[in-house]
Amino acid sequence: MIQMGRGISRHLFSNRHLPDTRPMYHRVYFANLWNRMSPKGQKTFQWDLVRGVCDGTGNTLHTTFALLVAIEFFRLPDGYKALIASGTSVGMGISFLYATYAHCLIGRRNVEAAIPVFLSSVCFVAASLAQDGITFAFLAFIGHVLFMIRFPLMTQIYRENYRRENRGQAFGFSVLVASVGSILMVRLGGLYLDGGMERYRTLYQIIAALVFCGSFAILRIPSDKTPRQSFPNPFNYFSILAKDRAFCYILFVWSVFGFANLMMIPQRLEYVTQDRYGLSLNPGMVALIVGAIPELVKILLVIPMGWLFDRMNFIVLRIVINIFFGLYMLVYFHATSIPMLAFGSVLLGVSFAGGTISWNLWVTKFAIPSETAKYMAMHTFFNGIRGVLAPVAGYIIASTDSIQTASDYSVGLMFVSCLMLAPLIPKGAPFDRQNRLEEG
Repeated sequence: MIQMGRGISRHLFSNRHLPDTRPMYHRVYFANLWNRMSPKGQKTFQWDLVRGVCDGTGNTLHTTFALLVAIEFFRLPDGYKALIASGTSVGMGISFLYATYAHCLIGRRNVEAAIPVFLSSVCFVAASLAQDGITFAFLAFIGHVLFMIRFPLMTQIYRENYRRENRGQAFGFSVLVASVGSILMVRLGGLYLDGGMERYRTLYQIIAALVFCGSFAILRIPSDKTPRQSFPNPFNYFSILAKDRAFCYILFVWSVFGFANLMMIPQRLEYVTQDRYGLSLNPGMVALIVGAIPELVKILLVIPMGWLFDRMNFIVLRIVINIFFGLYMLVYFHATSIPMLAFGSVLLGVSFAGGTISWNLWVTKFAIPSETAKYMAMHTFFNGIRGVLAPVAGYIIASTDSIQTASDYSVGLMFVSCLMLAPLIPKGAPFDRQNRLEEG
């Protein structure tokens, strides 16, 4: 079966079958990208596309459906909703511990990354069977932690398997298919839940099955076996902050705009579902506004964003992305109609297209290849800290004042982060294309 899959992929990705005409430019571009990859990169690309589709459906749980079930079915208080929203951030926060000890015990990045994804699918099945809201919240939380804990390992795999000149574009295709999977699941899942929120159990089980398939796809991505090592002190990773001052500064600035973004993520659902904000949309419309529209825009723009990531000054690109995040907050959380909400979601989709590429790959612009997993572990650690605190801050400000006030604070933080990044524009990142540093 695997041999047959290889034969099909050679047929699909071969230049022979693609006419060199303007209408078929996108296919020629795809074939050229494929031909510029190493054999290891080509195999990585194939299986990462499968992983992307499965991850896209899995992402809908923590971006849309988990909070929707908590709000509409279990009527959970804000504390439990914040717990669910923080699960992905906790997973990123402790990922440096997992990356350290799993690599010492297993020594193969793909296996290390696949195990927690498989375990997360088990948690999602268990959450679908929960009989009370508190049990559901804790199982959803653990599932989200496990789903996100593998990210430093995946970034290391991309650094090792993809060449620098096409890494962003190759990963962009994975993001694209993930967005397709997400938008289909959000739309179909939302329509399915329109028939009754009790149907979430079946929906959760379908998504869990796809997450399980994603763990198998990760296992098929090439990764070299390394000798087992004695257990190091994972907190030695923090020495990177003293050695690389530029990276440390970027992490600090990232914490500023990251806090602003994460503070408002759960509020997107609250704003369109709660009666007190005057909208109170049905589940299908919520899924369209919160999930489908941003993902559709991301599908359209993620490949161009990957191309820009490979070629553009990274600091300039990050500033542009932050500006779009700020515009989305201004429009979405001050919206009084569905068209305004939709326009805000479009701006968010533009932000997501660039933000997803830069979030997953930006450390490859600063770290030497052998240090990539360590740099990414530091990035996810601090992302985890702010991801736990930011949703709580968002709920506190929204409940004591208003969602509009919380969004205004977030816009201010976005603006400050742009000012903080501006002095770095002339130098860019060490591994920006114009700096011509060699990897390895």
